Amino acid sequence: TPLLSAGEEWANLEWEYDSSEPISNLFLWASNRPIFPKAYFFSSHQQTRLLAVGDFRTLPDTQAEMNRFWEKVKAHPNSFLIGGQTFFERTKRPEVMCDGVRPHYYFVPRLYFRQRLEGKLVIGLNLSHLECLEYQENKILPFDFLQFFFAEGHAKTQHPCHFLAHQSTPDKKTWSELIENFIGEKVVFARRLCLDCDQSPRQFLEDKWQDNEKTTSSNIFWLALSPEWFFLSFSPERLFSWHKNTLAVDVLAGTMPRGNTKEADHELANQLLHSTKNHQEHRFVIDDVRANLCGLGLKPELLFSGQLLKLAHVQHIHSLWQAETPQNLSPFSIIKALHPTSAVGGHPRQGALEQIAAGEGYERGLYAAPVGVLSADSSEMLVAIRSALSEEKRLHIFAGAGIVQQSDSESEWQETAHKMKNFIALELAMSHVPSHGMSP
Repeated sequence: TPLLSAGEEWANLEWEYDSSEPISNLFLWASNRPIFPKAYFFSSHQQTRLLAVGDFRTLPDTQAEMNRFWEKVKAHPNSFLIGGQTFFERTKRPEVMCDGVRPHYYFVPRLYFRQRLEGKLVIGLNLSHLECLEYQENKILPFDFLQFFFAEGHAKTQHPCHFLAHQSTPDKKTWSELIENFIGEKVVFARRLCLDCDQSPRQFLEDKWQDNEKTTSSNIFWLALSPEWFFLSFSPERLFSWHKNTLAVDVLAGTMPRGNTKEADHELANQLLHSTKNHQEHRFVIDDVRANLCGLGLKPELLFSGQLLKLAHVQHIHSLWQAETPQNLSPFSIIKALHPTSAVGGHPRQGALEQIAAGEGYERGLYAAPVGVLSADSSEMLVAIRSALSEEKRLHIFAGAGIVQQSDSESEWQETAHKMKNFIALELAMSHVPSHGMSP
């Protein structure tokens, strides 16, 4: 029997679901329903999952309307927003593939599946007040809700995706020039690897999601706007976590690859922890986050600093800020203050962003942008690094590197290749694939 709760503008039904079936299998089944949009969030910190389906309400565009809408979300029991916003709100190089999410796309879902901290699965449905009356009087549930459970899932691709051609933007020559000529203390340049495929690479990314969830220490976020458009991020970095009135902000900056042996891995970790270049890069981000939190009137406390965080293919220097927040603070104010941090933008911020916009040669879209879940009780926003996008028959893989005065362009290029291994081992996949025949 569902629990019914109602707010000022809509109502909510929630069922607590018990099943002997593993919860991961139920999420996989639900993600396969042919209803869009869909979004998924796995929090490695809390070990919780959330799948949202259907666009019940969408966050408006203007700041005043956003704040009013947020107050409505806060006032409705069990309501939340899921989605994200593009790295640049406006760009000189708009690309069609980013149109659906620019400048932001957050939505209250029609239907959701949530695995809570205690492991229980909750199925939720948001209703208009008219639909709520229909349910109360006649026990009639909306047709699209029933359709979700009985519609056939989209067919899985029978054959593996083959790559036909590839191109990096910026190319290696431009990359070297960007690093040689950058201005300021730090700039984070990123490259996009585009691969032409013989079929839609969406199934390729879905398989990566399923494989990585079993083993990853990262958070996972994906957004599907259509059968062809699928964005996926395995992000180790939270922009912030906000529970009740406590705000936590990660700092991840400074990177080394993982070693192939225990001894090699230990040596690389030791190099990272004693690297002047990497510690300088990390310090820029620590100071930047502190200044931005103070700008919100908060009093941040550094809980720990300079710890080692080991991931599947790379390892980082990790620090954590924490601050208490007032009741009236909006999450959009926090996002605006923190994004982009020096870990994905640079320092000083404005000069770094101008160099990124002018030099990279493509629109970042959701790459390195804020994505996640916002609610009155608990919010968690990621920085969508380690990400890829499937659209039509093209796969885009993104990775960046922090550039300071001691940076070497070849080493930074290889760092992006190590980060792309979340999706593809470049040296193997690219060995027989031509690097021509593609438009920028």
